[in-house]
Amino acid sequence: MYKKFFTLEAPKILLSWKKNNLSLLFSLLLLLVFTSSCEQKKAKPQKEKTTVILVHSAWLGGWQWKETIYHLKHEHLNVIAPDLVGHGNDKTPPNEITMEEYVNQLVELIDAEEKPVVLVGHSFNGITISRVAELRPKKVKKLI
Repeated sequence: MYKKFFTLEAPKILLSWKKNNLSLLFSLLLLLVFTSSCEQKKAKPQKEKTTVILVHSAWLGGWQWKETIYHLKHEHLNVIAPDLVGHGNDKTPPNEITMEEYVNQLVELIDAEEKPVVLVGHSFNGITISRVAELRPKKVKKLI
């Protein structure tokens, strides 16, 4: 009789124990996977955006960079393409436009940024961005 109990009854007991504990084990495993995946998502640092200021050429405006801006935005960059004094939407008369005005406008722009910026100057305004970098060397990360 003792043998019969063990051979007949033990599997029923083990089976119910396995069912309950397997579902508990499966639940714990799901919880573990879910929490570890959440922690991994939280652990990824946000990539900081670099600010790039695109300075148009002598006879154009910020609109010159329209296609370039479209592509750079996908590179996690903060892109600024201002109209310099007397260009684009700015109606300053030509006789009031000086290189100093261009430089001051760009200095104001980079001073408003928390971190150093990348300055891109097209054609004539390569000279302008070089002067800005001389005046604010700690605010300019790179000249292009």
